[in-house]
Amino acid sequence: MTKILSSLLTLQKLTQAAITEASHSQQSTLGVEHLFLALTTHEQIAGQVLRTYGITLETARHAVATQQADDLTSLGINLTPSTPSTHLPKTMNYSWSEPALEIIQRASKDKEREGTSALLHELVREPSGFIEQILHRFGTSAEQIIEHLDDFEHSTNADPHPKHSHEPRANHQLSATTESFIPAPLDQVWELLANPAHMPRWNPAVASVTSAPANLHVGASWEMQSPELATNRKIRQSPPHTIHAQLTAFTNQQTIEWQFSLPEIRRANQRVVHIELEPAAGGTQLFISIGYIPTSATRRRSALRRILRPLHRYVCLLQGQQISQSIIKELS
Repeated sequence: MTKILSSLLTLQKLTQAAITEASHSQQSTLGVEHLFLALTTHEQIAGQVLRTYGITLETARHAVATQQADDLTSLGINLTPSTPSTHLPKTMNYSWSEPALEIIQRASKDKEREGTSALLHELVREPSGFIEQILHRFGTSAEQIIEHLDDFEHSTNADPHPKHSHEPRANHQLSATTESFIPAPLDQVWELLANPAHMPRWNPAVASVTSAPANLHVGASWEMQSPELATNRKIRQSPPHTIHAQLTAFTNQQTIEWQFSLPEIRRANQRVVHIELEPAAGGTQLFISIGYIPTSATRRRSALRRILRPLHRYVCLLQGQQISQSIIKELS
């Protein structure tokens, strides 16, 4: 994966996580606190370092809310805490605040660090001091975080974009794997994934399950419906399609894989989603592989597929990130 593509995927993932956090309080501006919360759930170095100090998504949310309330109280303002919303407003346009955007821009110019490591390095030194106050609530400081970041990188020689061998069982020509950290116990994540009826809760490509097997085993199959496509005035609304799902791999609390097809669309490629789970400090590590099996019609266009392979890989990575963000949103 190129550095530019990796950086784009990292920022996209953090932005989506920040949007989820901002939506809980009906905010459309993504501030430094939302960037901080997003980093706590990331699988790269920054998230790992924060979690070693007990800074998880849940504890960080509490610390941010408490600090914001204390800041308002010091100004003589007392507000009753609102109940967090669990739904993302579909009509709200989200954007980064100027302070958060400056942090992102400075991190992108860091010659010594990259990825979330550069972002956290800049974030803990943000000029308002808000993040520094949050760190004090966990018994640490910006200096300690920066020192830990440097030690972590030097001692492990870690690549901020992990390389691993987790891939779908079949050698799909169109495939990519993304790694994600889920701030929930492995058994909770597995319970969500292993029940076909729960698939609409975490798979954006599924709107409903019309039939589900009573006993889950390799080879079990069922039918689902895709969501209607988002449309505008110039595009006709596309009706939902039937999705045929088949379980193709299953190892309790370790591995699960499905193969999806669209029987109503003759040239549609079959889609494979393969997920491996590993226990991790403060949650669960997921390796999500998205692969496509070309139909005979698309196989004949092999030259075109080779040209478009980088784009296909990027799309697969985005789909993996969408799944991981849906799981995080569902379980946090």
